[in-house]
Amino acid sequence: MLDHASGRIDIARLQDTLDGPWAEVRQAHRKHLDERFLPVYGETGDQARERITRLLGELPVELGIAAGFPAEYGGRSDVGASIVATEMLAQVDLSLMVKAGVQWGLFGGAVAALGTKRHHDAYLRDIVEGRIFGCFAMTETGHGSDVQQLRTTCEYDPQTQTFDLHTPHEAARKDYIGNAARDGRMAVVFAQLITGGRRHGVHAWLVPIRDEHGNPMP
Repeated sequence: MLDHASGRIDIARLQDTLDGPWAEVRQAHRKHLDERFLPVYGETGDQARERITRLLGELPVELGIAAGFPAEYGGRSDVGASIVATEMLAQVDLSLMVKAGVQWGLFGGAVAALGTKRHHDAYLRDIVEGRIFGCFAMTETGHGSDVQQLRTTCEYDPQTQTFDLHTPHEAARKDYIGNAARDGRMAVVFAQLITGGRRHGVHAWLVPIRDEHGNPMP
């Protein structure tokens, strides 16, 4: 990187070294994230949500935000690229980074890691391509992120083959759910599985919270 004859630094080689293995992801962000993606100060909450949601849909695929998902569902099976992409988004607008992190990290990541092939086939490509927005409902009022102590319950009835998801008291209320205020259509909800009067530990359910028109579900 240092030309000893001239004493000059080779800036291009230095940047390549600092950019590391996912240099193409970093370069794609520098190329595509123009002034449209910069923060807008003085917005209302609703204005910010509308703008950030719109920008989320305008992020080019080559930025690698959803690269960590399996290739058969629109990703690249490259978790490292998605981590670097998140880091680059944070240098432009933290609100955009958080929204992307909730959509493709927390929500989409939970579906990918905890769902079955049935869930993957039904939802994962729409999540990756931003046709289904979602959220991650784990933290509770009374227990924070102490997952073993979560108090939300989900009781399975083998006769009807249905689940009853329930918040038994105020301390079991879910808190800090990014993307739930307006745009989330589904939520990955963590709860204690109960059936036949026995607890079977914490499991996750994919729960519809709004219809395709944005109206809250019953």
